[in-house]
This record gives sequence, structure tokens and C-alpha cells, in this order.
Amino acid sequence: MNAFKFSLQRLLDAKEAFEKAAEMALADNQRRLNSIKGQLQSVRQFVKDKVFGFEESMRAREGSSELSGHVQYLNWLDREETRILKDIEKCEIDVEAARGKLLVVMRQRKSIEKLREKERRDWVLADRRKEQAMLDESSSVSHYSRGVNLKESRARS
Repeated sequence: MNAFKFSLQRLLDAKEAFEKAAEMALADNQRRLNSIKGQLQSVRQFVKDKVFGFEESMRAREGSSELSGHVQYLNWLDREETRILKDIEKCEIDVEAARGKLLVVMRQRKSIEKLREKERRDWVLADRRKEQAMLDESSSVSHYSRGVNLKESRARS
């Protein structure tokens, strides 16, 4: 019995490689998104701590010269948070695009795998037919030769 060889194996291998690359791209985008979300969380926590410290400082003393510096700093932190939010939006779009690409590649690979399974079933059926034909021929030759031998032995007797 010959081994099964899929006619589109190279294409299937290429699709599997594309799928792995798409998975890696999705993982990279998700890692980047999680990193930026972590930055946002740390900026928000930093702002919360600074605002609390600023309020404590202002209660202790009433200096207006320090107030403008703190306000500028808080404004800068607010702009930084806005920038990070924009980066998050962009990363989320990239993640969705990578996820969509992965789904397309997975569908293509699965359709080729279905073709492979169909081709394999057809090959198995054809191989069974060949094997059955060989058995039938062997059986008929054996039966014929027994019949000839039986006639020869009767003729001798």
C-alpha cells in the first residue's frame, strides 16, 4: 500500500506558516496594548497620588506661587493621559485588524485541510477497491486452478 500524499501539501504548509505569523502579530499587538494600558494605569495612579499630596500641601500652607507649578504639572499629566488614550485606541484597532487577518488565514487553512481529508477518503476508497480487486482475482485464479486440478485428478482416476 502506497503512502497518502496530499497534492496541495505545499499550499497547506504555507497557509500554516501564514497562520503562525498572524498569531504572532496578534500576540505582539496585544502585548503592546497591555503595555500601554499599564502605562495609563500608572499615570492615573501617579496623578491620583500627586493630587492627594497637592491637597495635603495646600492645606498645610497657602502658597500661590507653588500653585501655578502644580497646575502646569497636572495639565501636562492630563495631556500625557490623553496621548496614551489615543495610543490605546490605535493599538485596539491594530489588534482587531490582526485578529481579522488571523481569522481569514485560519479559514483558508481549514478549507485546504477539508480538501486534504476529502482527498484522503477518496484515496482510501480507491486503495480498498484495488485491494479488493486483487483479492477477487486471486480468489478466482485459486478457484479456477482447484477446478482444473480436480478435473485432472478425476480424469486420471
